[in-house]
Amino acid sequence: MSTLSTIMQALGLQGLLGADVPMPPRRPVPLPPRRAEGLLSADVPMPPQRPQKLLDSSQPTVYNNPGNVERTQGWAGMLPDTGYGKENRFAVFDSPQMGLRALMVDLSTKVKKQGGDLREMITRYAPPSENPTEKYYQYVKNKIGKNKVTLKDVPEIAKAILKFENKGDLPKMYLDPKIFNEAVTLSKFDLPSGMTLSEARSFVEKKKK
Repeated sequence: MSTLSTIMQALGLQGLLGADVPMPPRRPVPLPPRRAEGLLSADVPMPPQRPQKLLDSSQPTVYNNPGNVERTQGWAGMLPDTGYGKENRFAVFDSPQMGLRALMVDLSTKVKKQGGDLREMITRYAPPSENPTEKYYQYVKNKIGKNKVTLKDVPEIAKAILKFENKGDLPKMYLDPKIFNEAVTLSKFDLPSGMTLSEARSFVEKKKK
């Protein structure tokens, strides 16, 4: 006997429906979704999630590259096979410190090659074919207060460049003394390509002893 017939009999309503009147179909009860349990054993870690919009220029903190340095140099701290911009031109670093270090190393090289001429440095760093070079130069010069610079001026030049390149609160993150000062220290050492921030710290500590 169906559930509905049982209920009708209990209520004294049996016979109200003729024998030729079909019973209404029962509504299916949806089952709760099953979790994908057991696909990975307990000792297998879940794979790390890839950051969303990794190559989206509106997410510069993912890159840790305040100066937008290119991947061509094989920088220490640079993540392999990863970049942003057209054809992954610009490097992604494992930490803000290593990205800042790369910027300072690049600037130090340009100080030597351009004889400390700030205009020439900025022209090579931000060529007119891609940047408002004159505006860039004037901005950095106003921050530094001179056109003839030395290696001692590199940290201040880096500060000016990262302020020009980055918007919002990003400059504050990179200019945090703990981050910036460590980057200055790391920039004074020749670090091999692929060395991580942790490895660089160990390397520098050994050199200091």
